[in-house]
Amino acid sequence: MGTSGWIHTSYDNSTSTGTLSWVETDALEEQIKVAALTIMRVSSPVLPTDLNSDGTVNILDITVVAKAYGTKPGDEKWNQTADLDKNGIVDILDISKVARDYGKTL
Repeated sequence: MGTSGWIHTSYDNSTSTGTLSWVETDALEEQIKVAALTIMRVSSPVLPTDLNSDGTVNILDITVVAKAYGTKPGDEKWNQTADLDKNGIVDILDISKVARDYGKTL
C-alpha cells in the first residue's frame, strides 16, 4: 500500500504522512526531543531509598529493610525493594543506604 512513512498519531498512516508531508525526518527529530523533555518534566523525582514512596526517607523505610533483613530470593520475608544494592540479599549495606538518606524529602 504505497511507501511507508512515519506514523505518530492514531490518525496518521503511511499514505497521509507521505502525501500531506505531515512528518519529515528533520521535524521528527525535534518532535522526539520535545516529547522526551515533556516526559522528563512530568516524571516526579525519585529517592531510591524512599521505599514506601511517601516522599520522605524515614523510620518507615528503615522498617521495610529491617523486616527483610537477612533474606534472599525465595525466603518467606524476601522483599526485592529492600535489596537496594541488588546483590541478592538484604543486609547491612541496604540498611546503611537508607540510613544515609534519612530525613531527605522530595
